[in-house]
Amino acid sequence: VAARNQALARNWEFFGAPVGMIITVDKAGDRNSWGHVGMLLMSICLLAEERGLATCMQEAWGNLGRSVYDALGIPDSEMIWCGLALGYADTSQAVNSLRTEREPLSQIVQHQTVLGQRAKL
Repeated sequence: VAARNQALARNWEFFGAPVGMIITVDKAGDRNSWGHVGMLLMSICLLAEERGLATCMQEAWGNLGRSVYDALGIPDSEMIWCGLALGYADTSQAVNSLRTEREPLSQIVQHQTVLGQRAKL
């Protein structure tokens, strides 16, 4: 438990990354807003990877309550979605070489017929 708490606490230091971002979403936005912010995050992460950088999306930042809002002057009209650490991966840390198993595409994608033709990937 102590090691897990230590690892969790490193979120608040952005895991030592030189750049830390707090990503917010306007509370008045609908689910499309969340999708747009998700695409922005994906683009940032993919561009960073392309340039040899590593990223870590950190949901933990959304769980701190008012303290982050107050410290950063985030208005009540915004909601923290996540933090994002940006830097170089510490390859000496085992967590940075962890690769999870993925379901085959055939298990998570359903092909549909559109206008009489089967959609192609």
